[in-house]
Amino acid sequence: MTRFFNLVALTVLLVSTSDTNAFSLAGPRPPWMSEAIPSSNACYSGLTGPMNIDEEYRFNVPIITYGVTSDFASFFGARGVEEIQKAIAVLDELPSADQLNIDDYPTQSMRINHRARALGLMDVKSIAIQSTMRALGLEDPTAYVYAPRNAWIQNGAVVEYYLTVRNFDPVTYLMSPYVNGTLYTYNRQGCPSVFPVDPSERFFTTTTPASSARSGPVQLLSGLYISSLSRDDVGGIKYLYNSKNYNMETSIPDVTGTGGVVAGGGGAVGGGGIYDYSGFPGGSGGGAYDSAVIATNALATVTTGNQPAGGAGAGTTTFINPAVRGGIGVLDFVEANYDSLLGEFFTPMTVNFTDNYVTNGVRRSQRLIRNLIQPDLTFDARDLQGAFAQDPVTYNPVELGNVNWINSDTFDGTTGDDDGPGIIGGATLTFNTVSPFWNGVVDATGAYLENGTFGAVSWQMWGAFDGTTNDPVVFPQGADLEALESLIFSR
Repeated sequence: MTRFFNLVALTVLLVSTSDTNAFSLAGPRPPWMSEAIPSSNACYSGLTGPMNIDEEYRFNVPIITYGVTSDFASFFGARGVEEIQKAIAVLDELPSADQLNIDDYPTQSMRINHRARALGLMDVKSIAIQSTMRALGLEDPTAYVYAPRNAWIQNGAVVEYYLTVRNFDPVTYLMSPYVNGTLYTYNRQGCPSVFPVDPSERFFTTTTPASSARSGPVQLLSGLYISSLSRDDVGGIKYLYNSKNYNMETSIPDVTGTGGVVAGGGGAVGGGGIYDYSGFPGGSGGGAYDSAVIATNALATVTTGNQPAGGAGAGTTTFINPAVRGGIGVLDFVEANYDSLLGEFFTPMTVNFTDNYVTNGVRRSQRLIRNLIQPDLTFDARDLQGAFAQDPVTYNPVELGNVNWINSDTFDGTTGDDDGPGIIGGATLTFNTVSPFWNGVVDATGAYLENGTFGAVSWQMWGAFDGTTNDPVVFPQGADLEALESLIFSR
């Protein structure tokens, strides 16, 4: 009977999904994902979890800064920093989310370098792309096609998990069991294991997206590299950062007003527009709005010649915050640099920008300032392996941490009823420096070196490679002080 209901549920999903694509959204794990083992906490790991379609998290500043720490620069050298720059360029060169056409992108994003495969190398650039996409708000869609939502527990053991779908089609925003055209299924024993229906795709799924930062083969199979973003990767970016994806959002803490409202601005009394928000000054009153559903109707932009206009309160110096905002549209990345070779502090940056928001059904703008003392995305490097443990040790190539999540749920008058939407105020992406890493079984016979070859399988080491015939680069390369000085001081 249970199998019958599973079949019916899957059939409904297939019928309701018009396209064969899907993306997944990343956000802070809500309480139900962190319930004590053996419940959902056994099925979710790490800092993030798959969010619902109207509970996404994203950056809402027009310039996203990034930089490397001195530990990263010392371990990976100038070439490693260059690989980070290449990874960011893949995202920086995307057109505006409003203009993205997902059909312009392939369903396959990964290729293999056979020499790097033989050497057991992981590509720094590719894993940086994966991790950065997660830091931008995209979860691994191959991990959470089917996500545990509840569990039936008896005598301290899970009898059955109840699953939901946390993947969404980039055109219809309906739940979808497909990723880049590949249909996924799951097993029902313990925490669900998600895998393609086609047995030939289970070892290496050719349509795995670049955003597969949890279970993607780039982290599991050496020699693979990301050649481009896939169709579902850009579909997720298009959804998150589309200028018509309106959320009720606050500004991140380092943003302040400058006293310059440049397009209307609103007064001290709120109106009654459907995009307004009650309880806050500056013309943002009128009714709660915290849904991420994309608005399709046009909003007015009120101007008179080149001068701001807009009814009551036009030209006020009020800093409208929080406010209803659309996506930032273009992902614009700027590199932040160190102020010294061995220092741990970045050169402070001041960014002046125009913040677009909606009040009383009208688009308005205000001038804001960011005073940054650290980048939005910090690339670090250290040993992530931890201490001895009873359980088998896993190798985690990169760790996402120090994420500043700000949940807009606190603004709708009923705290705790939604897990989002919200904004991302920064994150640290730490690369594991423990490599090379070999398995050494306690009762193994024979030497590690035998006839000039290793007798144990090495876990991945860091490298840089692509589809050319160039030799792969292996990290660490050693500390070249002249190269580091040039890297820091010559930009």
